[in-house]
Amino acid sequence: MKSSKIGRRRKVFKQGNAHIPFTGKSVTANAGIAIIARGLESCGIRDKLDNITAHLDDGCRHATSKILQQLIALRILGGEAVSDTAILDEPAVGAMFGWDAIAHQSTFSRRLKQMSWRDNLALETIVTELSHRVRASGNLLLAIDSTVDTVFGEKIQGAERGYNPHKPGRNAYHPLLAVDVGSRSVVDGYLRPGSCASNGGLDGFIRKIVAEAGRPSDDLIFRLDKGLTSGDVLDTIEALGAAYVAKVKLSAKVMGHISRIQKWRSIGSGHFAANFLCELTGWSRSRRFCVIERNLESQKPSAQMQLFDMLDGRYEVVVTNL
Repeated sequence: MKSSKIGRRRKVFKQGNAHIPFTGKSVTANAGIAIIARGLESCGIRDKLDNITAHLDDGCRHATSKILQQLIALRILGGEAVSDTAILDEPAVGAMFGWDAIAHQSTFSRRLKQMSWRDNLALETIVTELSHRVRASGNLLLAIDSTVDTVFGEKIQGAERGYNPHKPGRNAYHPLLAVDVGSRSVVDGYLRPGSCASNGGLDGFIRKIVAEAGRPSDDLIFRLDKGLTSGDVLDTIEALGAAYVAKVKLSAKVMGHISRIQKWRSIGSGHFAANFLCELTGWSRSRRFCVIERNLESQKPSAQMQLFDMLDGRYEVVVTNL
């Protein structure tokens, strides 16, 4: 600890290259948010938010860029809705970000509605630029998956009823998310209504990622979950010159091919691997499938024979052009 100019003992919080001094007068339970405030500044995010949203601020008390910063902080501090903005109403938090005041709940709603689709696309470029800063050279493994985000309310824009394993019958969003596996950074996202199928809009989403990747398409490897794998999507990735490793459902046709495999290669720990060619329904051509057989004894005996037991193993199957 060091002494401040007024004689008060001053503590210095250190994490990486960030050194944040504070006195007992400015201590807050949310002191960790200071790292976020410094990050917004050092990464130039504040300036980018100002440039993107400046045209929305004429005659307004609160700058749109500060409203967006407050939303970021609110979410990180555990807020689930705009109605939780009371979390931000703390002098120390406002001082960290340089906010004069916290916007009223109705202000958030009104100002966000003023943002156009073009403004949203501009905000997406911030996420893309940040992912470029942290990614390593060489091949880029991108994991794409969908999730279901339930909302509570009947008139929330874009939320619709669809497949919802968490709250059946509730309105929800069904976003797609692309993550750089190496750096664990978000590359892009696509907000969709809850009624959208798992792979709905995936073709355009992949094309956008490749166009904004900032590197040759043959450096990109897409990892897809079972619900996203389709012949059309694989055709798109191949046409763009990228690679893929996509999980496949154990359909009757896939299981039939597995049952006819005669040569397995041991890969250790009771695991075996094999390959076969297969063209699923609706596909344009045959592709290479890789299957791993895990011969592990079940810890709990089952009273009924499981379907996988008929094939003497538990299988994981992917289709790939690697």
